Amino acid sequence: MTRSRTLLILTLLTITLTVVLWMLSPPHPEQSRLGYTTSAFALQMVRDWPSLTIVLATPARAGYRLHTLVDFLFIALYGALWIGMTWRFAAGRRLRWIVAGLFALGMLCDVLENFAILRVLAIDRGFTNEMARAIRNWALDKWLLLGWGWFGLAIALLKHRLWPLATGYVFAFGIVVTAWLTEPAMLQLVAPALLVTLLAQSVYFARQRTTNL
Repeated sequence: MTRSRTLLILTLLTITLTVVLWMLSPPHPEQSRLGYTTSAFALQMVRDWPSLTIVLATPARAGYRLHTLVDFLFIALYGALWIGMTWRFAAGRRLRWIVAGLFALGMLCDVLENFAILRVLAIDRGFTNEMARAIRNWALDKWLLLGWGWFGLAIALLKHRLWPLATGYVFAFGIVVTAWLTEPAMLQLVAPALLVTLLAQSVYFARQRTTNL
């Protein structure tokens, strides 16, 4: 199997699982009170035990658990995709290892965030600020590391004159940094930006696969 075909499959699987996770996000009547469009993202960004209580005050707790378990597969997919792209497009050895390392650390934070969520879902009451901060801090660290990874990947893509893909990743990086400095709720804008980038990416790899045949 060619490298372009592998990256195409990983891109399509990442897109598919993004949509699946969006559909699995359990409905919640109070999520808008916290400033988020999906309950799963509201759970990531809880600030304290009252906001954690609001997010989990729903009969859809099993939905959160399923969403979190599927997210482990999503982490493996997007990690394989972006690290694979880094290995494919980064010319310098130093850049390759730095960007791959950023993605790997972002994946680790994502895994630790999921474990923090599962620990909270295992209890019915008695939430603490420490529980909320554990979820939020791992989530924010994840986004920042992935954002810097996308910036480094964009640099590698620019050397191959892949402007649409590089622009998409730079835009996603810009959203992450802006949200980090101002309002974390803006991180929700990363998802549509990345989805468009992944769609353009799938077209590119599909063409490369045809060319390589």
